[in-house]
Amino acid sequence: MEPVSPTHPSEPAASSLSDAPANGAPRGRTYGGLTAEERLADRRRRLLDVGLELFAERGFAKTGVRELCRASKIGERAFYDTVGSREALLRDVYLEATDAVIADIATALDGAPTDLVGRLHVGLMAFFRSITDDPRRGRLIYVESIGRGPEFEETRREGMLRFVDFVIERLGDYLADPKPSAAAIEASVSAIILGIGEIAFRLAEGEDRFTAEQAADQITRGLGGTAVALGILPMP
Repeated sequence: MEPVSPTHPSEPAASSLSDAPANGAPRGRTYGGLTAEERLADRRRRLLDVGLELFAERGFAKTGVRELCRASKIGERAFYDTVGSREALLRDVYLEATDAVIADIATALDGAPTDLVGRLHVGLMAFFRSITDDPRRGRLIYVESIGRGPEFEETRREGMLRFVDFVIERLGDYLADPKPSAAAIEASVSAIILGIGEIAFRLAEGEDRFTAEQAADQITRGLGGTAVALGILPMP
């Protein structure tokens, strides 16, 4: 087996990687023009990028710490100092991928029409494009995150709640009076997002019975009709 490179070329040797005092806070000493904080941020960025690539391509179960270290040119000691564990890295990659998808939707909605159905379609198209244009995100969020045990289920719920909060924030202006309770809105939006997640899972798994565009079109029709039936305003 190929030995793991203990360091990145720009990093100090493994014996001096830790610039932290006993309380764990990094000192400001520089190496190669970078402070300890900057080296930590650089290592973390490399691990997040490599984690997204390998977890999506090879799968979490088949990607070990050695592979992650080799691909990121980071020693194992630095790996554990930076992210703590392979599971913790998956959590961070998962949440970063979730935030990237939400950011893509937000950007698309900035130029969307103001009518509810029009915004639904733009948002859904942006969502599906985000996870198909970069299929690693779809694999991470909807495939590799499944079945990782109760601890990771907490992370999955956190990711879903980020989607839920994003939708609820933008739905508020369309709710007719008397507005439903916050609990009712959260439950309804959560159910819808879970259903859309199933479609996302099938697309991430390579199912070709429908395209992302077809899914967005049909879901928009369904949600638009449901919104009207529930008394949600077509315009803010």
